[in-house]
Amino acid sequence: MKGFLFILLVVFINYSQTQTCPEQCQCSRLKWTCGGQNINDTVLLEIAHTGDPLTAEELILKVNLITNFPAEAFTKFSKLEIIELGQNLLTKPPANVSDYIPSVHRFSIDQNKISKISRDDFLGYQNIKILDIFSNTLTEIEPNIFENLQNLQKVFAENNQIEMLKNGTLNGAENLLWISFDGNALGKIERDAFAAATKLERLWLSYNKLTSLPEGVFRNQRLVILKMKSNQFTDFPPKTFNSLSVDLTNNSLTTLQKNWFALKPNELYLEQNPLHCDCALFNTMQYFFNGNDKFLIFGNCKTPADLKDDDIYEDLYRTNKLKCTACSLNECQNNSTCKVVDKLDYTCVCSEKNQGRFCQFENACLDNPCQHNGTCLKIVDTFMCNCSSGFLGEKCEIEKPCYFNNPCQNNGTCLRIVDTFMCNCSSGFLGEKCEIEKACYFNNPCQNNGTCQPLDETSDKYQCLCVGGYSGQNCEILGEETKIKIGYIILIILVALALIALLLVILYLRRRTTKKAEITEDTPLKSTQNT
Repeated sequence: MKGFLFILLVVFINYSQTQTCPEQCQCSRLKWTCGGQNINDTVLLEIAHTGDPLTAEELILKVNLITNFPAEAFTKFSKLEIIELGQNLLTKPPANVSDYIPSVHRFSIDQNKISKISRDDFLGYQNIKILDIFSNTLTEIEPNIFENLQNLQKVFAENNQIEMLKNGTLNGAENLLWISFDGNALGKIERDAFAAATKLERLWLSYNKLTSLPEGVFRNQRLVILKMKSNQFTDFPPKTFNSLSVDLTNNSLTTLQKNWFALKPNELYLEQNPLHCDCALFNTMQYFFNGNDKFLIFGNCKTPADLKDDDIYEDLYRTNKLKCTACSLNECQNNSTCKVVDKLDYTCVCSEKNQGRFCQFENACLDNPCQHNGTCLKIVDTFMCNCSSGFLGEKCEIEKPCYFNNPCQNNGTCLRIVDTFMCNCSSGFLGEKCEIEKACYFNNPCQNNGTCQPLDETSDKYQCLCVGGYSGQNCEILGEETKIKIGYIILIILVALALIALLLVILYLRRRTTKKAEITEDTPLKSTQNT
């Protein structure tokens, strides 16, 4: 009985949905398929307002005549997750899809007539995770175009006519995991085109016109799969690849270089390349297999003729058809001997005349360039001298200052500074070698009680502070005014001396006259007495 009721319920639901499905569509509970019905913009609006789409998760509108998709007309499609508008007549992306139908996460506008997309065309696309824009007529992807698609995880842009990916192409696409530019006309990719997409895992660049890549173009990614089939590559910059799987099928590669890879891949596809099979290729393959027995490599030899079409793994590597060893690639020079260290490495045994990893340098110590009994030490392509006591310099050619003799005069102390010296002078001396006597220190060159004063502390220059009217470098010159004063003083002194002399003469004469008078007075008296 319960089973019978369930069947009736299912029939009723399907019947109800059939009754409310637009006539141009086939409707199930989760999917409305309205493709290939020549639906134009007017009919599209009728479909939007017909039926009960509350449970529909997919709306298929492929292969019609739609030129505009008004998202605001589909707001009642509240469960819708996928909208497919491929193979219509759209010339630009419909506006504000996430604003009006926030549940949609995959939006397909492939195979339309869209020739240009700007950043603002994706306003209101914040909930879109998967975007199909392949097989339009796009010629460029402008920088920052995905900034409004914060949740974008996958973009399929193959089979357009895009010629270049500029710096900032993936700005804003921090959550992007997978993007495909297969089948475009790419001839150039700028270094920072992918820089912002740090979570990118899958990158498809096959069937383009690329001949080279800028160094570091994938530096911010740890790709799981990188496909660059059917381009025109012949070489790559160092550390280009850090992907687990690299597909380089159908390019123009003749060899394989270890330095192309920042990370050893697990899978490497080289089919349809003109590979030259030799021990260099064998050695590179050995490098990839070392520590990774599960490494897979695919490709065939183009040259030499006796290896043409041979499988590079089965014939060149696994059976070692060329009998390659580490020494097969040795770069040992100057008749040195190659010695195998292990499968990947070798060493060069040099003669005494040579040195270096490959014996490529002359033995710089062969004729000991070190002077004064210095010891020569070999360092790669050059040498270093271990100097004996008292010497320094590249070749021990410089005698250490202060070591064997003291250049400092007048009891100065010699101090060594690397390969030169400085003198610590004793009191009263200065100069590089204490050869200069400090001014005024030991004697006073200033005459006539002049005071000696040094001009500075680093030279023997001085000046005399003269007194008493003297001037000149050493106070040796008497001034004119002083001379006149001295003349007057001398004159005064002479006049004074003359006056003193005159006074003395007068006093002398006066005394003499006095004595004569006394004698005259005494003479009559004595006569009288005698009488």
